[in-house]
Amino acid sequence: MQKKPIHPIDKEIIRALIGTEMKVTPSQISRAIGIHPQTAQNRLKQYPLNKFITCTKKGNRTYCRKVNTNQMKKMLRDEFFFD
Repeated sequence: MQKKPIHPIDKEIIRALIGTEMKVTPSQISRAIGIHPQTAQNRLKQYPLNKFITCTKKGNRTYCRKVNTNQMKKMLRDEFFFD
C-alpha cells in the first residue's frame, strides 16, 4: 500500500462532517468551509472521500453523510490515506 498526503480541502470536508450527525448537501459543506459548491461536490465524488462519505440523490438534491467516523479521524490524525 502506498501512502499519499490528504488534500487540504479533503481535510476540511472531513472535519466539517465529523462534527455533525445530520445529512448535509455539498452546498452546506461548501459554505461551512468557504469553498465553491462545485468544488465540494467534485471532491466528495473522488477517492479517498468516497470511502468514508456516502452521497445519495433525493429529488434534485444530493445528501451526504459520514460512514465511518473512526477511520476518518485516524486519517486526519495520520494526515495520510493509503492507496
